[in-house]
Amino acid sequence: MKARFRSLERVMEARVQSLHELLEACLLPVASAASSLRRQADAPEWLLPTPEPSTATPMPGGR
Repeated sequence: MKARFRSLERVMEARVQSLHELLEACLLPVASAASSLRRQADAPEWLLPTPEPSTATPMPGGR
């Protein structure tokens, strides 16, 4: 019974590790973008990138 419990414990640890890696992979770009936005908010205006002109077509009705 103890051997089976240890085997199950190893499987669960591997799954937790996989989930942890997946979360890191998903959250790293979000953290990077947040950090970039924070730096931009603290930067003088002349350092901020110039926004690209919008290529979106206006919706009917002015929205």
